[in-house]
Order: sequence, then structure tokens, then C-alpha cells
Amino acid sequence: MHVNPVRRQDFMPRVIGGRRTTYLLLSGIKVPRSIRLADGLELLPWGEQVGPRPLLAGLNLLDRHFALLQLPWVECQLRIAGMGRADVATRAWNSLWDVLLLSAIFGVPVNCGLQSTAAAAHFTERSRLNVIDYRILAPLGKDSRVLNEAECMWLESNFGKAQSLLTQHGFQNAVHCLATYHWHSLPRAQLALLWAGIEGLFGVDSEIVFRVSLYTAKFLAPGDVDLQKTLFADVKRLYNVRSKAVHGGKLKGDQHESVLESVELLRRLIVACIERDCLPPVRDLVL
Repeated sequence: MHVNPVRRQDFMPRVIGGRRTTYLLLSGIKVPRSIRLADGLELLPWGEQVGPRPLLAGLNLLDRHFALLQLPWVECQLRIAGMGRADVATRAWNSLWDVLLLSAIFGVPVNCGLQSTAAAAHFTERSRLNVIDYRILAPLGKDSRVLNEAECMWLESNFGKAQSLLTQHGFQNAVHCLATYHWHSLPRAQLALLWAGIEGLFGVDSEIVFRVSLYTAKFLAPGDVDLQKTLFADVKRLYNVRSKAVHGGKLKGDQHESVLESVELLRRLIVACIERDCLPPVRDLVL
């Protein structure tokens, strides 16, 4: 799979590739065991980490300080395997989208600013740590999302389908919106981004409030008329909040609560797309 990668700033170092493997270090999510996500892609616990001295060996002063800032919050590692350095480096670069997928699936901010040539438990003086992004794109210090066994099994069964869906622009946009909305500090901006992801899944450009509410209700609750009515009303209410936020209207109530409800709605839509291995079939969702 190859999708357009997250844009890299010119000052960022290149993603490194080992001869056979490399590791992306993640914060914000914690796994109890190894999880096979796809061929050559495995999510591993951080485990018993070595002391900072070998981890920081060979880093310049800026990278050393940045690594010291991020390392205490690392909770798991994404192992990427390939055939040769160039292949591993390409896979690692594309796997930045896998990080966004994990963030979107579980509705939590996942940060990935570090990469290493070896797993934490096997790090030696010959291993190397690399800074791949100098920006802190997710809040550090918050409690990590700890996956349970059912969620681990879900990833093993469905992550490949999620990767395949990334080739479709509506799904790719939805994932990126949900994985990055927290980069913005204002609820109005967050709501605008989250609803851009929701609307993009359905591709509607007329009667938007009605159609998005209807399609969402029928897609998330097929065959359950009562639940569809409840969802329709909830989505319509949230969309009205979104409209006021985007157009500068006065927002009533708790804006952050509206953001959280929108996050969960988009997350549920993304998970439903993955489980059914398709975007919402709009033609089948009409009255």
C-alpha cells in the first residue's frame, strides 16, 4: 500500500531504514502484547526500556533534548520490516499513516516523533535513535489509552482493511481530520475539521444537514428504526452546532462536549467503514 505521506518539513531529518527492520516509537497508546497489523508491521509493547545513555548516543544537542522530552511518554513501538534499507525506509515513511489510523480508530492523540534501529529491549551502543518530527503534535503527559484483548484482536482482524481504505480520499480525509483535530486549540476550529471528515465520507453537496443526518443514522444502525431516529436527531443537533461554529454564530452550552460528541461520531463512522470494508454506500442509504 502506498498513500500520499504526511507532508514533511524541510528541517526534519529523513526517516531512517535498517537493513531489515526499524521502529517508530509511539506515545498515547499502550498494548499488552504484540499485535500483528499487516505483513511486516507489528505493534509491540515498550517493555523494560534501557537507560537513556545508549538511547541518546550519537544525537546532537537539539535532538538529545527533544528525545529526552519525548522518551518518558513512549508506551509502544511499531516494528516495520522490509527487504533492504530503501524498502524499510519507504515502509516506515508510509507507516506514519498507520499511526494516524491508530489515533482515529481509538479516538486518542498518538504522537510519533522518534524512530530507532532496534527494539527498546535490545538497544545497544551500536543502535541509533532518530528524530523524525520536531513538533509535538499530540499532548504529552496524558494517560495512555490501554488496549484490552478484544481491541487487540480487532486490530489483527481489521487493520489490513483500514490500510486498503486509505487509498480512497474520503476515508483518508476522515482519518486525518480525526487524528489531527487536537492540533487546534479552539473548539470552533476543531468542530470545523471534524465535520469536514464526517461530510467527506458521504460526499454530499446539497441538503447537507438532512442527508448527512439520514445517511449517518442508516449507516450506523441498519435495520433498527428506533435507533435511526435517535441518531438522526443527534446528528442534526450536532451539525447545527457545527454550522454556528463555522459561521461565527453564538455557541450555547459546553463547546468541548460538542467536540467530544463529534469525535465519537466520526470515530464510529470510521470503524464502521473498516468493519464493512467500504465507505458508506450512499445510494443504498436513501429513503
